[in-house]
Amino acid sequence: MEINRNVDQGGKKIAKQRISFCLDQLEKHGFKNGVELNTNIAHHLTVEEIVGALVAAEQALEEG
Repeated sequence: MEINRNVDQGGKKIAKQRISFCLDQLEKHGFKNGVELNTNIAHHLTVEEIVGALVAAEQALEEG
């Protein structure tokens, strides 16, 4: 999987919108069957860690 971390993805405003969208969808619809917070999606990486990172990023962007 290639992740474009060094390519501009739209700045803080777009990042906030994208993070909010992701969290809104999770709050509204929850996970699909078979996916839980403790589901591993990569080596040493769970859904809970990604959701936590999204929440922390949203909060940090609110402050800035």
